[in-house]
Amino acid sequence: MDALTRAMELIGITLPEGVQDLDVLYAGIAAVVVLIIVLKMVRKKRRPADPPVQAEAKPEPSVETPDADGDAEVEQDESVADGPTPKKSITERLSEVKFQDAALQEELASARQLLDDSNIETAVESLSRIGEMEHDAGRELRSQAEQRLTGAVAIHLVSGDLRLSIDDAEGAVSQYSRAIETVPRGHDALLAECLNKHGAAAYKTGELNVAAGSFRRASRILERLKGLNHPDVATAISNLAVLHYVRGDLAAAEPLYRRALEIDEAALGENAQEVATDLNNMALLLKRLDRLEEAAPLLERALRIKESHFEPGHPSLVTGLQNYAGVLRELGRTKEANSYDARAAS
Repeated sequence: MDALTRAMELIGITLPEGVQDLDVLYAGIAAVVVLIIVLKMVRKKRRPADPPVQAEAKPEPSVETPDADGDAEVEQDESVADGPTPKKSITERLSEVKFQDAALQEELASARQLLDDSNIETAVESLSRIGEMEHDAGRELRSQAEQRLTGAVAIHLVSGDLRLSIDDAEGAVSQYSRAIETVPRGHDALLAECLNKHGAAAYKTGELNVAAGSFRRASRILERLKGLNHPDVATAISNLAVLHYVRGDLAAAEPLYRRALEIDEAALGENAQEVATDLNNMALLLKRLDRLEEAAPLLERALRIKESHFEPGHPSLVTGLQNYAGVLRELGRTKEANSYDARAAS
């Protein structure tokens, strides 16, 4: 019982009373069992504890560190892509080149032979010489083409003007259309001129949608080339306003007329003939809107400008007198209206 007792004491267990009378054999077996338990417990205490489980850390984001000059050092792929064009061998590409000049074609064949013979440096010199010759020849041909095309445009414009002079508006539209198609790339001012002429001719034929398209396109080109406040822009805008007026879309026409007037006043001066035309157009629109009190002073001002530019009897001056007289009469100012009618008739 001493061995069992000692073993039990090692693990902190006290046997109850009466257990001391157990048989020696049982005591020996019990002691062995207890010793085995004790040994297992001692081994478990000596074994190092498993480390705590930790979540897998995410890699730290890379940070570009500026160098001494303040520029970030970044690793880059120094190779350059060939681009979207199909990759071809040098021989294949050269075989596709054809020259009208027999001498150049022969020199190209010689350069290809040099490549076949692995004489790279001489072949490059030959090809460079051929490239420069064709470059210069191409530029000369392009210059000649532009000269011929702009000459053709001028002919089409003159032909269109002549068609209008004999009241052939449809023929003029055709000639102006050809002019538009012929204008070489980069000659936008010439294109705008063609479009304005085309729009005016289309207006005379009653093709108002066609005319409006040409005037809009011309105004956009002129705004880009000359700025928003150039007189040529005012002309294109006024032309578009006329189309709205004829269609009966007075709400669309009014702001365009006002803008054209503002541009011409600022760019040309308040006494310019173009300003008189703008005033006249604006007044007629107001008259149609039954805003006679607003229309009358505009027509009076337009008439004063025309009187400073034209001799009595000039068609533009006569028109101005008649327009002013008509508004005065509708306002009940009959005596004044009659006097302006008399001046127009004299």
